[in-house]
Amino acid sequence: MRLTKRILDAATYQGTNNSRSVIWDDEVPGFGLRIFPSGKKAFLLSYRSQGRKRLMTLGAYGVLTLDQARKTARAELAKVETEGADPVEARRQKAEEVASLANFGDLLDDYAATLMNLDTAADARQSFGKNIATFLRGKLARDITVQDIESLLSKVRERGALAVESNLFRFLHAAFEIGMGTEDRRKRYRINANPVTLARRPDPRPAGNRELSANEIRELWQRLETTGMSQESITAFRLLLLTGQRVEEILGARWSEIDLERRVLDIPADRLKTGNKTQRGHVVPLSEMAIALFAAMPRVGPCVFPKRGDPQCPMPFRSLSQAADRLCNDPQQPFTRFTPRDIRRSIKTRMSEIGILKEIRDRIQNHALHDVASKHYDRFDFLPDKRAGLDGWQWELRRILADAPLTEDWRKWLRRFVKEPDNDLPARQLARLLTL
Repeated sequence: MRLTKRILDAATYQGTNNSRSVIWDDEVPGFGLRIFPSGKKAFLLSYRSQGRKRLMTLGAYGVLTLDQARKTARAELAKVETEGADPVEARRQKAEEVASLANFGDLLDDYAATLMNLDTAADARQSFGKNIATFLRGKLARDITVQDIESLLSKVRERGALAVESNLFRFLHAAFEIGMGTEDRRKRYRINANPVTLARRPDPRPAGNRELSANEIRELWQRLETTGMSQESITAFRLLLLTGQRVEEILGARWSEIDLERRVLDIPADRLKTGNKTQRGHVVPLSEMAIALFAAMPRVGPCVFPKRGDPQCPMPFRSLSQAADRLCNDPQQPFTRFTPRDIRRSIKTRMSEIGILKEIRDRIQNHALHDVASKHYDRFDFLPDKRAGLDGWQWELRRILADAPLTEDWRKWLRRFVKEPDNDLPARQLARLLTL
């Protein structure tokens, strides 16, 4: 009989005999409907390939309509008759191929393993773990769509985590590029195009402009002791406030770089943001307060600020960021939101206020110098000027912490101190003013 929708809807299971559980269609040879004891129904196709009888399930009735199933059956029969193909074998081979392909989670792990910078690799893994759902990680990497990428990025954006969104976009784009790289990876992932390329790019992050006031610097210094932070985190925050250096450069400090006799932190080029370009290290003069902080730290490995559980590695950046978040989110006494990187900007502003020249401020913080003389000819390290600047900032920080008034006399002697580092008179006057 020719199958119709009415016949299919009325069909019921007729017993245990397999032949009686199938209704065949007279219109397309080998096409029929199988009824299961549970009442479920599925379209099937019977055909011969290379002398062997084959039975192929086309799909469930209800998922496929009769017309769709009949059309599919005709297409599969055409492959058998004109190409000598075996649809069942082709389906099996495709299933095996799919089973051998790596999923999205494998791609993310593969990418993170290629990152040479341990902090960047840790940031990437943390971002993937926090923002990419398990079900999506289990999806084949080649099946990840632009819509998948935009969906997960939009969820991060809705949380207001714009920096996280930007970094996640960058990590994902690089991961798919890795997957399409070497021949082995192309076979492993079978990615035809990078879906991140077509996804909406995160909005550019506004330039940072958060600056801690003198009152906020005093409050931050004092509250570090009452927030439950580790001593390593407290010391790291205070060294950032005393030196104005980059967070990674302080957290990555090694005992071999600290010379307490010369009162310097000598950072090698390979630990500097600008080191790859300049091939030059950076010498940071240490004030008395900075030296005291370093001297009080226990030595448990090569790193001044060891990673918890692994003293051979430095504390990751995120540890200090999370500590700052906890401080800002304190329900009893919240602190106006800031990031550890905002401290560097704040210190540079305060150093400008006390009369430290811009060139010296830039050298203290190891900003890139773009004039030809500084880049190619000037090899003087400006250590005396940098030391005077940081010692002058230490005096100002002492005033801030003591909540002493900012008088004209104080301004006069402090500006003289940073401009006349060999003159003892300004320092004596500052000490006198601070104790009045």
